[in-house]
Amino acid sequence: MWEFHGPRLRVLAEARPNPVHEALAQLEQAGLLAAVVTQNIDMLYAKAGSREVVEVHGSVRTSSCPGCARRYPVDEVLALVDAHGAPPCPACGRILKPDVVFFGETLPVAAIDRATALARGAGLLLVIGSSLQVWLIAELPAVAQAHGAAVTIVNAGPTSFDAQADLRVGGDAATARAALAALVCA
Repeated sequence: MWEFHGPRLRVLAEARPNPVHEALAQLEQAGLLAAVVTQNIDMLYAKAGSREVVEVHGSVRTSSCPGCARRYPVDEVLALVDAHGAPPCPACGRILKPDVVFFGETLPVAAIDRATALARGAGLLLVIGSSLQVWLIAELPAVAQAHGAAVTIVNAGPTSFDAQADLRVGGDAATARAALAALVCA
């Protein structure tokens, strides 16, 4: 697992937010966005300045020891990867596991509960850059609509919720950025 994940961990740790991440952070800072719910594990929303980020598939921000349960930040884990390949826990020697959800693992209950509560309380749910093919995220637009929210989808390709969406905007990240900029300036 670490032969595959180790090089990708460094790429994710060094990645920089794009204009969409920054626009969402600006919406939050302006009081127009309650939170970002994401399946991404890359920390980019937090790096852009978003404070309320619900990471339903976890994050590479930390890795944990399955033996002693200690958690280590990504910088320490990268140093261990550089030195050992598969990073041993400095406390007990067991191999660390990234705090991300792998195939077959259950999603974190707290993140699921928070994402669902946000959808239930939303006045507008924005879906940006998701095909809505993976559960729990795929269910959130229907939950939001059932509780009175409008749903806007901005995505380059089709989604499973296009027919039910209140507004569907086809486009890439630049299109999403323009739409979000209009919200910030409104």
